[in-house]
Parts: sequence; structure tokens; C-alpha cells
Amino acid sequence: MSLVLFTMIFSFFLEALVSNFIPMNTDLFVPCFTLISLVLIYPFFTKENYSYLKYAFILGFFYDITFTNVLFLNACLFLVIAYLIRAINIWFSNNAFNVIFISGVVIVIYRILNYFLLIFMTLKKFVLLDLVNSITSSLLINVIYAFIMYLLLDFISKKRKILKID
Repeated sequence: MSLVLFTMIFSFFLEALVSNFIPMNTDLFVPCFTLISLVLIYPFFTKENYSYLKYAFILGFFYDITFTNVLFLNACLFLVIAYLIRAINIWFSNNAFNVIFISGVVIVIYRILNYFLLIFMTLKKFVLLDLVNSITSSLLINVIYAFIMYLLLDFISKKRKILKID
């Protein structure tokens, strides 16, 4: 469980650090490392689905407090994404290619849900190009992060003999 907490905390603080150095109006690198950590930690919850969902909600809550000014939006979105990750992992094994694929799907779904909820809450006009830009600007850096962290976590879990779903 300490590897799970380390991954969540590291991703959270790395996202905060990277967001300080990358301008908000960039078109290429918008980090969602905290969200990607949900993909990375799922295999460590072999029979503890409730605990995984609880961690996802708490992580989303801290994400709301730190990065947004809309309380419980990301807490609920992270919970929905955690359900999605759990459902996808039933069909796919845990390997680097599938982690990259699941991370991409999670980013797309998160951006779509977040965009539509924010439009609904603020009554702004829907612009498809804004949605597409938010998705494409998130994919590259987050997929690279997922791949590197997967390799690191896989190495550590094998070395320390930490049980995870394969």
C-alpha cells in the first residue's frame, strides 16, 4: 500500500510542479498526472475495489482543493473514472501497451466529462474546437508519464515482491 500512496502523492506534487513551469495556454503539454496515477495504482488493489474507489474520491477531493475552485467536481469525476478503469481492466491485462491505451481513454473521457459539466454549470457556449484542443494537449505528456511510471512501478513491484494484477 505504501507504493500506492507514493504513486498518488508523487503524481499529485509532480503535476503541481509541472503546472508551475508550463504556461496555461500551451498547446502541447497539459499534465493530468494525478488522473494517470489512478490507472497506475489499480493493479495493486487485487480484491479491494471499495478501497480503490475511496482513494480515487479522496484524491479527486484534494485535486479540487488544490487546482480548481469547484469543490467535489473532480472528486466525483475521479470516482467515475475509477469505475471506468476498473471496468476496462476486466477486459485487458496489465502491461505497458494496455496502460498507455487505458491512459489515453481515461484522458479523453475525463476531458469530455469535465468540459460538458463545466459548460452545464457555467452556461457557456459549446465549442467543439475547445474540447478537441483540451484533449490533444493532454495526451502526449500524460501517455509518456504513464509509460515511464508503469515501467518504474513494475520494476519496484517485482523487486519487492508486491502483489498486483498482471
